[in-house]
Amino acid sequence: MSVVDNFIEVQSEIMSFCKAKDLTMAKILVVSKKQSLEKIQSIIDSGYKYFAENYVQEWREKYEALQGQEVHWHFIGQLQTNKVKYLVGKVDLIHTLDSEKLWAEIDKRAKAMGVIQELLLQIDWEKREDRGGIAYDKLESFFEMHEGFPNTLVRGLMTVAPVEEDAKICFQKTADLFMKIKEKNPSLIHFDQLSMGMSGDYLDAIESGANLVRIGSKIMGERQ
Repeated sequence: MSVVDNFIEVQSEIMSFCKAKDLTMAKILVVSKKQSLEKIQSIIDSGYKYFAENYVQEWREKYEALQGQEVHWHFIGQLQTNKVKYLVGKVDLIHTLDSEKLWAEIDKRAKAMGVIQELLLQIDWEKREDRGGIAYDKLESFFEMHEGFPNTLVRGLMTVAPVEEDAKICFQKTADLFMKIKEKNPSLIHFDQLSMGMSGDYLDAIESGANLVRIGSKIMGERQ
């Protein structure tokens, strides 16, 4: 099957699942990390425009190659402060905000460009250095700093389920924390995005409340 066939199959599965469970349809982010431009282009040509990348340099190359076309990029990898300048104002959403230093740099770059950069706070449930994220028990106090960074807009939360834990438990705890923050901050109407789930667990994530799912290999196949 082609990547477009794979995408249609996954999209249909999610639509049927959401209808059966009476859930809001989740948006698919096609993870194009280590995938060819040809595969990405075929999905764009089919009419779908939402993609996610993990590495800044790889994203830059694809961004340049696909300029002139309507593509909505999300950044889902760990982000170093010295790479922020390449992303701000060009990606719809940065999913991996996890430190005050990074937040300050994003806000500074956004202010210089005259834009508001949208972000998600990444929750760390297992304290793995290769994943990044904010410790779950410190997330609420971290969120409270948002007023100090007026050129950013926190849209919600993101997490990666720990390998050694039941993904559904992690997703539910994240969804509970998401709702707790929403309830404590009712004026923040834009706090509405919950990014959870990948190729192996996206239905569990959607059932727990995810409205953004990051699906790579199930759509795009093997990486280059």
